[in-house]
Amino acid sequence: MDKYELAIFKKRLNQESSYLLGYEDFLKTGICILLLWQEDEYHFVFQKRTMHISQGGEICFPGGKKDPTDVDFLDTVLRETEEEMGILQSKLEVIGPLGTLVTPAGIFVESFIVVAKVSSLEEMNINSEEVEFAFTIPVSYFVQNEPLVYNINIEMQPFEIDDQGKAKVLFPAKDFLGIPRSYTQPWSRNHKYPIYVYPLNPFQQETLWGLTAQLVYEFVKKLKKK
Repeated sequence: MDKYELAIFKKRLNQESSYLLGYEDFLKTGICILLLWQEDEYHFVFQKRTMHISQGGEICFPGGKKDPTDVDFLDTVLRETEEEMGILQSKLEVIGPLGTLVTPAGIFVESFIVVAKVSSLEEMNINSEEVEFAFTIPVSYFVQNEPLVYNINIEMQPFEIDDQGKAKVLFPAKDFLGIPRSYTQPWSRNHKYPIYVYPLNPFQQETLWGLTAQLVYEFVKKLKKK
């Protein structure tokens, strides 16, 4: 790089908007925080995923991977919600973005708050290929009940064990000059990551946890903010 190249580089940097480095390496998803008005208050609409798809059997919001044909993440959210929950996009009122969540698992999540302009779950034509069933929980329940929080260790694994029980090296630290041998073994630097958990026993439903519970927590936190 010479002085001219640096000057051009500087100009380009100042013209670009803020950019998340490594963005192209993340799995990009859009999540719909779906609300439904019933029994004189708003409820979250959750789904239980069918067992034969990814994250099978888990409780979550509608959403999924951003397709190349999607204009933006909101397009992803509306498309996925229509596909999974059977609600026409014309009956989805977008309230606004909740925010962006980046997980240690390499998932980039854009979330949007959306109201289903239907009177009940019975008006939704739920896709049984992806959704086992849907149910609602009042937003007020989460406002009144704090989640349980468990801080787990995040660990870097420089190798993995294959089906034959043999170690497959993912990062050959010992092959490079100056990289300490300690990096041939798992390391973490004592980094913790919170796992949010909401027991749903009062509603005879299974536990809400992980990414979905974290989005609910962030929603409630913003709702309570003065």
